[in-house]
Amino acid sequence: LAAHKTQLPHHVFLKMNSGMNRLGFAPERYRAAWARLQALPQVQEVCLSTHFSDADGPRGIAAQLAVFERITADLPGERSLSNSAASWTPLADAVRWIVEDGGTAVLAHPAKYSLTHAKLRELITEFKTAGGAGLEVACGFQTPATTRQLADLCRRFELTASAGSDYHGGPGDHARLGQPGPMPADLTPVWAHWALA
Repeated sequence: LAAHKTQLPHHVFLKMNSGMNRLGFAPERYRAAWARLQALPQVQEVCLSTHFSDADGPRGIAAQLAVFERITADLPGERSLSNSAASWTPLADAVRWIVEDGGTAVLAHPAKYSLTHAKLRELITEFKTAGGAGLEVACGFQTPATTRQLADLCRRFELTASAGSDYHGGPGDHARLGQPGPMPADLTPVWAHWALA
């Protein structure tokens, strides 16, 4: 953002990683990021945000909320809690950014989006049309039937396959680090096309 020269004022969401372990600044680096944004003339307002990893689980949000409140207590600005972002980036833009930066776009944990089978096919079609290359077929503690369904979609759309544990960190996490379910052997793993440096 500092390199982006514009006269338009920006409303920025500054995300803290309070325990979800996907995105955001670590709590000890959050205030420095906030100060840097405040110094930029193109930043009109900074909304302080975080996302809770286990709001419906036994751990609840108390520990993560306490971290967020401790770090942001005296910082001005709106708060956005339990929200990944203010708005979704269009899928085609997100895929383009990944590909332009040399990455491989993979649609993560597609069975967890609560989509009908028709809507999931529609999403995968849009994803592949935009340049997406992979589908997470094995993820966390999903049923073998779900893995078979995703593997069939991977074959149908001619995508590479990935696997992930969906681990967010912390004691009592529902997933175990590095332990996704098995991926069908006939699928091409996304990492098969990566060049080793």
